[in-house]
Amino acid sequence: MLDNSSPHFFWKILDELPFDKVVVQFPRNPISYSKGYVIQVIPKNANEWIGNFKGIDQQYFSGVFVWPETRYICVIARGTAYVVHADNPEIYEELSIVPIIGAHSILEQRMIVFSTFWEISAFGEKGLLWKTQKLAIDGIEIKSIENGFIYGVSKSYDKDLPFKIDLRTGEIIRGNVK
Repeated sequence: MLDNSSPHFFWKILDELPFDKVVVQFPRNPISYSKGYVIQVIPKNANEWIGNFKGIDQQYFSGVFVWPETRYICVIARGTAYVVHADNPEIYEELSIVPIIGAHSILEQRMIVFSTFWEISAFGEKGLLWKTQKLAIDGIEIKSIENGFIYGVSKSYDKDLPFKIDLRTGEIIRGNVK
């Protein structure tokens, strides 16, 4: 049974690397490595493939999303994000945002929002929409996403500072925001 789908493909997170199928390694690297985050992708108009995605560390975020351009899948493997064409896994990009500690798909805005310990970035169909300045010293917590805004808290040495971010522009509003 498959976990998730888009209009163009289905995917499933696998517990193990299959021993009887060809596996596509992400990133392409002549140095071999062991099992990473393993995803089976079944496109509606192409051959099925299995990807083994290398990440940074298990403490960081992992997950799978449909990219805003729905022919692509976004795989976040232990803090590292890959955007892969579902019909052709040879077409892919590794995003330069690391380590990813959280991600949210915002369907109404056709975007995916990634958070690191220090900043938040939003991507749409064609790539980066906006990236915040450094928001925190000790981490970011997104509390909610509603009414066109991200509501969260910046962690610093001695206190937490609330913020909200306009999803359209990436503008940060500080202070009593909710």
